[in-house]
Amino acid sequence: MRKYKHVKAALWLAAMFAFLGIFPMIPKMRETAYAVSFSEELLEKAFEEEFGNPQDFDTVQEDYENEDLHELTQQYLELFQDKDFLVETFNEDVIEKPKLEMQMMDNDKIRYYLPNGEFYNVTVPNGAITSNPVKIEPSSQVAAIVTKDGESSSIFNSWTYTEPGTYQVKMLFYSIGSDNYEKVQVYEVHHYFTIIGNTVNQIGAVSAPEGFEIISVKKDNVKQTFSNPKIHFLEGDGIFEIRYRDIETGTIYSQTTFERDTIAPFLEFSTDIFDGPVKGPVEFYIADPEDKVYIAYNGNSALARSNHLSSAGKYSLKVVDQVGNSRMYSLEIRQTYRIFETKTIILALIFLLVVGAQAYLLRKDIKVI
Repeated sequence: MRKYKHVKAALWLAAMFAFLGIFPMIPKMRETAYAVSFSEELLEKAFEEEFGNPQDFDTVQEDYENEDLHELTQQYLELFQDKDFLVETFNEDVIEKPKLEMQMMDNDKIRYYLPNGEFYNVTVPNGAITSNPVKIEPSSQVAAIVTKDGESSSIFNSWTYTEPGTYQVKMLFYSIGSDNYEKVQVYEVHHYFTIIGNTVNQIGAVSAPEGFEIISVKKDNVKQTFSNPKIHFLEGDGIFEIRYRDIETGTIYSQTTFERDTIAPFLEFSTDIFDGPVKGPVEFYIADPEDKVYIAYNGNSALARSNHLSSAGKYSLKVVDQVGNSRMYSLEIRQTYRIFETKTIILALIFLLVVGAQAYLLRKDIKVI
């Protein structure tokens, strides 16, 4: 195992892990992935001290289970046996949730400034609801923990988020002195947002982002009245466009656009199924090719592979559209019995005709003695 001459580099990486609160997880890196992101500048300072030249960080950052990253962090942490002292020392300089100033950028991104001049750009304000991907651009020395829907995200070292869900990005901005690690100052900033689909069915209200107010609401491009600038309760279905403006300066804007669809899909049937048991077979038809139908038959349920029902018994059909709206149908196909098959009856009639004809011919040939 190599020994490191550059203690400063060790402090960089150890500080990152100390503030991220994942010292107990280090020995288990290979078994447990954790949602952590590092700015390239922060990684460069740590890894360049070690390797002596810039590295291909896209490869090093690819996965938290990466062998190089695992080995390097293990070796760095060996330099710090007294982890409690390290965490305590750094935590004295952590400034949690500092006051941030906002500025609207030319590319429709919002810039949040920290008290020390550091900043990050983001495509949506804090607390926003959006149907678009969200991208965060930190200015320099930043590490972050990402949680999605209250759990650690599987995203590693990415600052772009696309999957629907509720996100919280805990960012730690470092301002490190040139000679003494005790001069480290860290700002802890939380940025949260919710990504939804382009079409939704479960949203009943939309709140303004933190520090913003609602300034207009449109449904299907028609202006809607609203009484509360902090939250708007949705009525009916349609395409909603909700615009916001920041309260402090009145110069920063954002908006949320999505379609609300709460109408359940439906099925059409080849016969009337609502007046009791029916004679099979029965066929059903979907209104939208993207809809899915699930069939429960005599206690067994599965995705429908055919629209044809023929076996006698009780059926439950559930049709579901792309956004989750659904409708249920129930029907029963009654059992029908045939005493004789058609083919058997025809053969029997032919047989009787033949027998009858022979009897008639024999009768004509009988002579009375």
